[in-house]
Amino acid sequence: MVEEACDEKYLKLWKIHGNWYDLSEFRSRHPGGKFVLDLFQGLDCTDAFEQYHLMNDSHYKILNSLKPKYANDEKKVLPGAYSSYHNELKKMIRDHFQVDNKSIDTTDKHKMPYRWYIYLILLLIINIYGFIGWLHLKKFQGLFLFPLASWLLMVNYAHDGSHFATSKKYVQLNQIIIIFTSNLFFNYGSWFMQHVISHHYHTNDPLRDIDLQHHPFCVWHKDSVVEYIPKSKFILFFWHFTGFILSTFNMSIVHPIKFIFIP
Repeated sequence: MVEEACDEKYLKLWKIHGNWYDLSEFRSRHPGGKFVLDLFQGLDCTDAFEQYHLMNDSHYKILNSLKPKYANDEKKVLPGAYSSYHNELKKMIRDHFQVDNKSIDTTDKHKMPYRWYIYLILLLIINIYGFIGWLHLKKFQGLFLFPLASWLLMVNYAHDGSHFATSKKYVQLNQIIIIFTSNLFFNYGSWFMQHVISHHYHTNDPLRDIDLQHHPFCVWHKDSVVEYIPKSKFILFFWHFTGFILSTFNMSIVHPIKFIFIP
Protein backbone atom coordinates (compact mmCIF):
# COMPACT_ATOMS: atom_id res chain seq x y z
CA MET A 1 0.00 0.00 0.00
CA VAL A 2 2.81 2.43 0.90
CA GLU A 3 4.71 1.61 -2.30
CA GLU A 4 1.58 2.20 -4.39
CA ALA A 5 0.91 5.55 -2.67
CA CYS A 6 4.43 6.71 -3.57
CA ASP A 7 4.29 5.52 -7.19
CA GLU A 8 3.39 8.34 -9.58
CA LYS A 9 1.75 5.97 -12.06
CA TYR A 10 -1.17 5.55 -9.63
CA LEU A 11 -1.78 9.25 -8.94
CA LYS A 12 -4.29 9.70 -11.77
CA LEU A 13 -6.05 6.39 -11.19
CA TRP A 14 -8.65 5.05 -8.77
CA LYS A 15 -8.26 1.83 -6.76
CA ILE A 16 -11.48 -0.15 -6.28
CA HIS A 17 -11.58 -3.65 -4.80
CA GLY A 18 -7.87 -4.22 -5.35
CA ASN A 19 -7.65 -3.03 -8.96
CA TRP A 20 -6.55 0.34 -10.36
CA TYR A 21 -8.90 1.96 -12.90
CA ASP A 22 -8.55 4.94 -15.21
CA LEU A 23 -11.86 6.78 -14.76
CA SER A 24 -10.80 9.93 -16.60
CA GLU A 25 -13.32 9.44 -19.43
CA PHE A 26 -16.01 8.16 -17.06
CA ARG A 27 -15.83 11.32 -14.89
CA SER A 28 -18.19 13.28 -17.13
CA ARG A 29 -20.71 10.41 -17.14
CA HIS A 30 -20.60 9.70 -13.41
CA PRO A 31 -24.16 10.13 -12.05
CA GLY A 32 -22.82 11.66 -8.83
CA GLY A 33 -20.73 14.25 -10.64
CA LYS A 34 -17.01 14.74 -11.22
CA PHE A 35 -16.18 16.28 -7.86
CA VAL A 36 -16.67 13.15 -5.77
CA LEU A 37 -14.37 11.18 -8.10
CA ASP A 38 -11.74 13.89 -7.92
CA LEU A 39 -11.74 13.64 -4.11
CA PHE A 40 -10.52 10.04 -4.28
CA GLN A 41 -8.21 10.15 -7.30
CA GLY A 42 -4.96 8.35 -6.55
CA LEU A 43 -6.49 6.59 -3.54
CA ASP A 44 -8.10 3.32 -2.62
CA CYS A 45 -11.74 4.40 -2.84
CA THR A 46 -13.34 1.00 -2.23
CA ASP A 47 -15.05 2.25 0.93
CA ALA A 48 -16.51 5.28 -0.85
CA PHE A 49 -17.56 3.10 -3.81
CA GLU A 50 -19.59 0.90 -1.45
CA GLN A 51 -20.89 3.58 0.89
CA TYR A 52 -22.29 5.92 -1.75
CA HIS A 53 -24.19 3.32 -3.77
CA LEU A 54 -26.87 1.83 -1.55
CA MET A 55 -30.16 1.82 -3.45
CA ASN A 56 -29.21 -0.54 -6.28
CA ASP A 57 -26.35 -2.64 -7.66
CA SER A 58 -25.83 -0.87 -10.98
CA HIS A 59 -22.40 0.37 -9.85
CA TYR A 60 -21.12 -3.21 -9.90
CA LYS A 61 -22.22 -3.61 -13.52
CA ILE A 62 -20.46 -0.40 -14.50
CA LEU A 63 -17.27 -1.35 -12.64
CA ASN A 64 -17.16 -4.83 -14.17
CA SER A 65 -17.59 -3.32 -17.63
CA LEU A 66 -14.35 -1.34 -17.20
CA LYS A 67 -10.94 -2.85 -17.80
CA PRO A 68 -8.46 -2.26 -14.95
CA LYS A 69 -5.28 -0.38 -15.79
CA TYR A 70 -3.42 -2.47 -13.23
CA ALA A 71 -5.17 -5.61 -12.00
CA ASN A 72 -4.43 -7.48 -8.79
CA ASP A 73 -7.59 -9.58 -9.04
CA GLU A 74 -9.17 -10.57 -12.36
CA LYS A 75 -12.43 -11.75 -10.75
CA LYS A 76 -15.60 -9.73 -11.20
CA VAL A 77 -16.81 -7.75 -8.18
CA LEU A 78 -20.08 -9.19 -6.93
CA PRO A 79 -22.70 -7.56 -4.67
CA GLY A 80 -22.29 -8.55 -1.06
CA ALA A 81 -18.54 -9.07 -1.20
CA TYR A 82 -17.73 -5.96 0.84
CA SER A 83 -18.78 -6.95 4.39
CA SER A 84 -21.69 -8.72 6.08
CA TYR A 85 -22.28 -5.67 8.30
CA HIS A 86 -22.54 -3.40 5.29
CA ASN A 87 -24.92 -5.84 3.60
CA GLU A 88 -27.23 -5.84 6.61
CA LEU A 89 -27.33 -2.04 6.73
CA LYS A 90 -27.94 -1.82 2.99
CA LYS A 91 -30.82 -4.30 3.25
CA MET A 92 -32.36 -2.31 6.12
CA ILE A 93 -32.23 0.89 4.05
CA ARG A 94 -33.70 -0.77 0.97
CA ASP A 95 -36.45 -2.41 3.02
CA HIS A 96 -37.29 0.90 4.67
CA PHE A 97 -37.67 2.69 1.34
CA GLN A 98 -39.04 -0.46 -0.37
CA VAL A 99 -36.73 0.06 -3.34
CA ASP A 100 -36.87 -3.63 -4.23
CA ASN A 101 -40.66 -3.76 -4.18
CA LYS A 102 -41.61 -4.10 -7.85
CA SER A 103 -45.31 -3.60 -7.16
CA ILE A 104 -44.98 0.08 -6.23
CA ASP A 105 -43.20 3.06 -7.73
CA THR A 106 -40.31 3.95 -5.41
CA THR A 107 -38.31 6.07 -7.87
CA ASP A 108 -38.32 9.22 -5.74
CA LYS A 109 -39.29 7.78 -2.37
CA HIS A 110 -35.86 8.30 -0.80
CA LYS A 111 -35.31 11.72 -2.37
CA MET A 112 -35.97 15.18 -0.98
CA PRO A 113 -39.61 16.23 -1.67
CA TYR A 114 -40.26 19.47 -3.54
CA ARG A 115 -41.62 21.19 -0.44
CA TRP A 116 -38.09 21.07 0.99
CA TYR A 117 -36.91 23.24 -1.89
CA ILE A 118 -39.50 25.80 -0.78
CA TYR A 119 -38.11 25.59 2.78
CA LEU A 120 -34.62 26.04 1.35
CA ILE A 121 -35.59 29.21 -0.51
CA LEU A 122 -37.33 30.64 2.57
CA LEU A 123 -34.31 29.89 4.76
CA LEU A 124 -31.99 31.48 2.22
CA ILE A 125 -34.14 34.65 2.24
CA ILE A 126 -34.12 34.73 6.06
CA ASN A 127 -30.37 34.09 6.04
CA ILE A 128 -29.71 37.00 3.67
CA TYR A 129 -32.04 39.24 5.68
CA GLY A 130 -30.24 38.26 8.88
CA PHE A 131 -26.83 38.78 7.29
CA ILE A 132 -27.78 42.32 6.23
CA GLY A 133 -28.93 43.01 9.79
CA TRP A 134 -25.67 41.57 11.10
CA LEU A 135 -23.71 43.98 8.90
CA HIS A 136 -25.79 46.91 10.22
CA LEU A 137 -25.48 45.80 13.86
CA LYS A 138 -29.17 44.92 14.20
CA LYS A 139 -29.49 42.75 17.30
CA PHE A 140 -32.53 40.64 16.35
CA GLN A 141 -31.42 40.04 12.77
CA GLY A 142 -27.73 39.64 13.50
CA LEU A 143 -27.80 37.73 16.78
CA PHE A 144 -30.87 35.56 16.28
CA LEU A 145 -32.12 35.21 12.69
CA PHE A 146 -28.74 35.01 10.98
CA PRO A 147 -27.16 32.31 13.23
CA LEU A 148 -30.41 30.31 13.39
CA ALA A 149 -30.98 30.30 9.62
CA SER A 150 -27.31 29.55 8.97
CA TRP A 151 -27.37 26.62 11.37
CA LEU A 152 -30.56 25.15 9.86
CA LEU A 153 -29.10 25.49 6.37
CA MET A 154 -25.84 23.90 7.46
CA VAL A 155 -27.21 20.83 9.27
CA ASN A 156 -29.72 20.11 6.51
CA TYR A 157 -28.76 21.32 3.06
CA ALA A 158 -25.03 21.99 3.33
CA HIS A 159 -24.39 18.64 5.03
CA ASP A 160 -26.42 16.76 2.41
CA GLY A 161 -24.74 18.74 -0.34
CA SER A 162 -21.30 17.77 0.95
CA HIS A 163 -22.39 14.15 0.51
CA PHE A 164 -23.58 14.94 -3.06
CA ALA A 165 -27.16 14.18 -2.00
CA THR A 166 -29.02 17.48 -2.34
CA SER A 167 -29.36 17.05 -6.09
CA LYS A 168 -28.37 14.17 -8.33
CA LYS A 169 -29.59 15.75 -11.56
CA TYR A 170 -27.95 19.14 -11.00
CA VAL A 171 -24.73 18.09 -9.27
CA GLN A 172 -23.31 21.63 -9.26
CA LEU A 173 -26.17 22.61 -6.95
CA ASN A 174 -24.53 20.56 -4.20
CA GLN A 175 -21.40 22.73 -4.33
CA ILE A 176 -23.36 25.99 -4.55
CA ILE A 177 -25.41 25.12 -1.49
CA ILE A 178 -22.31 24.22 0.54
CA ILE A 179 -20.60 27.53 -0.24
CA PHE A 180 -23.60 29.82 0.32
CA THR A 181 -25.32 28.13 3.28
CA SER A 182 -22.48 27.32 5.63
CA ASN A 183 -20.45 30.49 5.90
CA LEU A 184 -20.59 30.60 9.71
CA PHE A 185 -19.90 26.96 10.45
CA PHE A 186 -17.12 25.42 8.43
CA ASN A 187 -14.50 26.05 5.83
CA TYR A 188 -15.38 24.43 2.49
CA GLY A 189 -12.09 22.61 1.96
CA SER A 190 -11.43 21.51 5.53
CA TRP A 191 -14.98 20.14 5.82
CA PHE A 192 -14.44 17.77 2.90
CA MET A 193 -11.13 16.60 4.33
CA GLN A 194 -12.35 16.25 7.92
CA HIS A 195 -15.94 15.08 7.49
CA VAL A 196 -16.46 13.53 4.07
CA ILE A 197 -13.12 11.74 3.81
CA SER A 198 -11.73 11.36 7.35
CA HIS A 199 -15.03 10.63 9.14
CA HIS A 200 -17.10 8.85 6.49
CA TYR A 201 -14.24 7.18 4.66
CA HIS A 202 -12.62 5.93 7.89
CA THR A 203 -15.63 5.81 10.23
CA ASN A 204 -14.75 4.84 13.82
CA ASP A 205 -11.10 4.21 13.00
CA PRO A 206 -9.30 5.71 16.04
CA LEU A 207 -6.21 6.50 14.00
CA ARG A 208 -7.87 8.08 10.95
CA ASP A 209 -11.36 9.31 11.92
CA ILE A 210 -10.69 12.85 13.12
CA ASP A 211 -14.15 13.05 14.70
CA LEU A 212 -12.84 10.67 17.36
CA GLN A 213 -10.14 13.16 18.32
CA HIS A 214 -12.13 16.29 19.19
CA HIS A 215 -11.11 16.31 22.84
CA PRO A 216 -8.34 14.45 24.75
CA PHE A 217 -10.69 13.70 27.68
CA CYS A 218 -13.46 12.08 25.63
CA VAL A 219 -14.01 8.38 25.03
CA TRP A 220 -15.25 8.37 21.43
CA HIS A 221 -14.36 4.78 20.67
CA LYS A 222 -13.56 1.68 22.73
CA ASP A 223 -10.02 1.72 21.33
CA SER A 224 -9.48 5.43 21.99
CA VAL A 225 -6.35 6.26 23.96
CA VAL A 226 -7.29 9.04 26.39
CA GLU A 227 -5.34 10.78 29.15
CA TYR A 228 -8.23 10.85 31.58
CA ILE A 229 -11.54 8.97 31.69
CA PRO A 230 -14.26 10.91 33.57
CA LYS A 231 -16.23 8.87 36.10
CA SER A 232 -19.30 11.09 35.92
CA LYS A 233 -21.55 10.84 32.85
CA PHE A 234 -22.35 14.53 33.20
CA ILE A 235 -18.66 15.44 33.00
CA LEU A 236 -18.23 13.13 30.01
CA PHE A 237 -21.20 14.82 28.31
CA PHE A 238 -19.65 18.22 29.08
CA TRP A 239 -16.36 17.24 27.43
CA HIS A 240 -18.21 15.90 24.38
CA PHE A 241 -20.25 19.10 24.13
CA THR A 242 -17.20 21.36 24.39
CA GLY A 243 -15.40 19.09 21.94
CA PHE A 244 -17.98 19.75 19.22
CA ILE A 245 -18.09 23.48 19.97
CA LEU A 246 -14.31 23.82 19.85
CA SER A 247 -14.01 21.72 16.70
CA THR A 248 -16.62 23.90 14.96
CA PHE A 249 -14.74 27.06 16.02
CA ASN A 250 -11.48 25.52 14.85
CA MET A 251 -12.87 24.64 11.41
CA SER A 252 -14.56 28.02 10.96
CA ILE A 253 -11.91 30.38 12.32
CA VAL A 254 -8.57 28.85 13.30
CA HIS A 255 -8.12 26.37 10.44
CA PRO A 256 -8.72 28.84 7.54
CA ILE A 257 -6.52 31.51 9.16
CA LYS A 258 -3.72 28.99 9.70
CA PHE A 259 -3.48 28.33 5.96
CA ILE A 260 -2.75 32.03 5.39
CA PHE A 261 0.53 31.68 7.31
CA ILE A 262 1.22 27.95 6.84
CA PRO A 263 0.25 26.81 3.28
